[in-house]
Amino acid sequence: MDQLDFTAFKNNPIWIIGYSDVTAFHYHMLGLGFETIHAMMGTSMMFDPEKTQASKETLRKALLGEELSYELSPSRYNVVGTGTGELVGGNLTILLTMLGSDSQLDTDGKILFIEEIGEYKYHIDRMLQSLKRAGYFDNLKGLVVGDMTNIKKNTTVWGTSIEQLILDAVSEYDFPILFGFPAGHEPDNRALIMGRKIKLIVNETTA
Repeated sequence: MDQLDFTAFKNNPIWIIGYSDVTAFHYHMLGLGFETIHAMMGTSMMFDPEKTQASKETLRKALLGEELSYELSPSRYNVVGTGTGELVGGNLTILLTMLGSDSQLDTDGKILFIEEIGEYKYHIDRMLQSLKRAGYFDNLKGLVVGDMTNIKKNTTVWGTSIEQLILDAVSEYDFPILFGFPAGHEPDNRALIMGRKIKLIVNETTA
């Protein structure tokens, strides 16, 4: 990342689209003042077409400048509330690895989205605790939890769900938390515009 010259990009910016490791570009582009799209990539076309229908439609809307608005059934783990701020985030592991770099994410006054794949619960807890110590949740306006895919089983049982693990990690904060947003390493990977100001509303019946 540090060896890339973004001069031409700044003069003629185009959409950067993707998820997972592409999260590194989402963070870096935000630092340069550009929005990006967290969404499906070409490899996602290998999934079942019916399961990716929503992914493709929301990506189309994002590319054509149409409004993106989502309404989800509530999770019993949700934390009710309302928050407004720029949407930032992506893959949790990449978020952690950017700490201390020029691409470190600024979450002050923002709404954070996280997703993960193939990790142990204790490692997810470790990452969340590290971000907490770095101040990432201190002035957060909302947390959106996407897909937590293929969570590995450890020989020592953690004892709670992944949702409860996350709630425990941020228990001292009062921002709204939305669980189960369909974005991440699954065929249903709805488009999100990183750097765009959004309103997050979480109530008892919908979000």
